[in-house]
Amino acid sequence: RTAPTGLVATRPGVISDATITGGDLLVKPGDAVETGTLLVSSAVPNTTEWGVPHRTHGMGRVMAYTNRTADFICPLNWIKQTPTQKVRTQYALILGNHRINLYLGSGIAMGSCDKIIEKTRLSIGSRLMLPISLVRQTYREQDATLITGDAQAVGEAVAVRFLENLEQTIDGKILESSWQVEEQDGAVRVHITASCEEQIAAEMIDRTPLPEKPQTEDGQP
Repeated sequence: RTAPTGLVATRPGVISDATITGGDLLVKPGDAVETGTLLVSSAVPNTTEWGVPHRTHGMGRVMAYTNRTADFICPLNWIKQTPTQKVRTQYALILGNHRINLYLGSGIAMGSCDKIIEKTRLSIGSRLMLPISLVRQTYREQDATLITGDAQAVGEAVAVRFLENLEQTIDGKILESSWQVEEQDGAVRVHITASCEEQIAAEMIDRTPLPEKPQTEDGQP
């Protein structure tokens, strides 16, 4: 908290409000800023409290109206895997760096299967661990079904998921949102736009020169 820091904009927007507890605020509501714009300077002009220009640790929140956009391309056809009751289990022992398969054939899953591997270290009692591990491989067959989605339904689902995630991650709120869905060559393109009000200020080291102290009529500071 003693470092000379200012606040810079992390994204472009139009300032809506600002509350700072340190530094010199350089923007006001209605100002348009770009990414990297200095919002609060560490260099503070002379004030009644201090009497002379000084450097401080800039802190606070600067809210701005921002626009968020995103584009997604999603397939309209996909494979849905459904587990069946057909299960195959294989065992193996690992002795140091050597593996001994306790089954015939290959351990490679054929066709559409869900493979689960469990490895258990053998021990004598609770303290003596042996350099031996038992490996259990379980294969559960899957039925593959081709699913064909509706372009509008797929596009809407993608947009809703994106907006829900955005609302949970930004320091602010979504004011308005819209999306456009376009089907292209067996896929759907979704363009999403969201208008937000969010906190855009981030601290960074600021070496802005201190303002000169005003001169009196006799030329003395």
